[in-house]
Amino acid sequence: MRLSMAQPVRHGKSGVIRFRKAVPKDLRPILGKREIKVSLGKDPALARIRNAELHLLWERNFASLRAGMVELSHKDCVALAGALYAEHVERFREEPGERWRVVAQALNNSLAAGHRGTSIIVAGRKEVTDRMLARLQNPHRAKVRKFLAKQGLTATKDSLAKAMPHVNQALSEASNQVVRFLEGDYSPDPVSARFPPWVPPRPLNNSAPVSESSRTDLLKLFDEMAGEREFSPATIKRHRPIIAQVAATHADIRTITPEWCVGWKNELIARGLSARTVQYAYLAALRNLANYAIENKKIERNPLQGISVRVKRRTRDRVERGHTNEEALIILRATLGDFGPLLPPDQHRARRWLPWLCYYSGARIGEMAQLRKQDLVQEEGVWILLVKPSAGRLKDNKARRVPLHPHLIAQGFVDVVRKLPEGYIFTDPGRRRSRAGSPLMHKKTAENIGRWVRGLGLADQELQPSHGWRHRFKTLARLYQLDPGARDYIQGHSPHNDAEDYGDQPAQALFEQISRIPAMEVGGNELVLARLQRPPRTATSKA
Repeated sequence: MRLSMAQPVRHGKSGVIRFRKAVPKDLRPILGKREIKVSLGKDPALARIRNAELHLLWERNFASLRAGMVELSHKDCVALAGALYAEHVERFREEPGERWRVVAQALNNSLAAGHRGTSIIVAGRKEVTDRMLARLQNPHRAKVRKFLAKQGLTATKDSLAKAMPHVNQALSEASNQVVRFLEGDYSPDPVSARFPPWVPPRPLNNSAPVSESSRTDLLKLFDEMAGEREFSPATIKRHRPIIAQVAATHADIRTITPEWCVGWKNELIARGLSARTVQYAYLAALRNLANYAIENKKIERNPLQGISVRVKRRTRDRVERGHTNEEALIILRATLGDFGPLLPPDQHRARRWLPWLCYYSGARIGEMAQLRKQDLVQEEGVWILLVKPSAGRLKDNKARRVPLHPHLIAQGFVDVVRKLPEGYIFTDPGRRRSRAGSPLMHKKTAENIGRWVRGLGLADQELQPSHGWRHRFKTLARLYQLDPGARDYIQGHSPHNDAEDYGDQPAQALFEQISRIPAMEVGGNELVLARLQRPPRTATSKA
């Protein structure tokens, strides 16, 4: 049976699911077989995951074989054994396991190493016992191949044979070290010092050596990109773990192939991740890093080029994208409630004022959460908030004026802020683990407000509890005919064209525009709208 893709196949009689993958014709002389077969057990869910993993691994192996094998020197063999020794010891350092398992493993590894003090009594049919003995004496060959495959390498047959005695001896010593852990002996390990560091050798048909100095380490490359492009903490938090997962298989970005990427994509889908998550998180993170590597002459082609997942558009039953009058009333009424003595003062101020600030400005809640006392100023007799990059991260890194609505002033926001000490209004760096001014500190405040709003009963998952204010403001701006340029400027949206980007937005003009929105007064269960202050009528302003 000829298979071009690795598909799980259930055996008719036993019910065991198998991984089956055809070996490409050009590689069959090297591997000595036409097809790869591995048992996956009987659980369909686990079999799908393991099937995807094996598909990915063998695609990588095939690519490595085509790229050329490596020849291991004597030092390479010892270093390889040392790497496996360290991997085994670290795996069992914290929890060695049950005594019988630890002792049995030590005996098996001692037999594989050919120690004189360990022997096996052969009995029964000679052809059966010979096969069993061969397996016991050579149990680590697959482990060596897997270790090399993770780094995009495949050792020649002679090199593998040369490395196995060193590997068998090292893993026997590693098992003995685990026995010492079990007995409570965690004294310094003298064995590990004898191994040289592992440096991947260059492929036989590749003139460029793959050494520690020339490798393009995935995580190091990501950190360089994040620093150069000034990624937000949220982007780093989301994308770095994804790159770390890839690095566990491909430490060097140059070893990633399109075939591996296809297998990786299929594996992620098999795990149950949504198409949207795979496309816009996993594939996007690696694609972005690969493009950066191309820009910096690390690789010539993006291995993810042309590889994607089709994402269906989200269905939306909700008509309003922002808060309705009723939802806004629930939230704004709750801001006037008693939050109890256990809520810290900075978070008390956040609940009391952040929803109102977002309602009357349409600003991003993170921008409002990082306001400082010195950002509240008076220009041309008008109170404004200065949204600045020096206070925290802004999407466009451009400072702007946000006029205070008269209703905010009437509620006493200016008086509250002026009584505070210098520093942030809605975050207390002394109470947070994050350093002062860290974007994570302000982001946490914004997230807390979102959870609090959800707790008020606004459980509609199609409504974003904080971002909904931006849609609400845009709706009000259209309803009360705010100048499009002014409304976009207040919200921090980009101008529609270059002409609108010319000139400044004076405080008085912004105040005249924001005052068009009626004050929202909360009383009983009724929504009462009234104008607190009407801007002066001019020849160009609308009633």
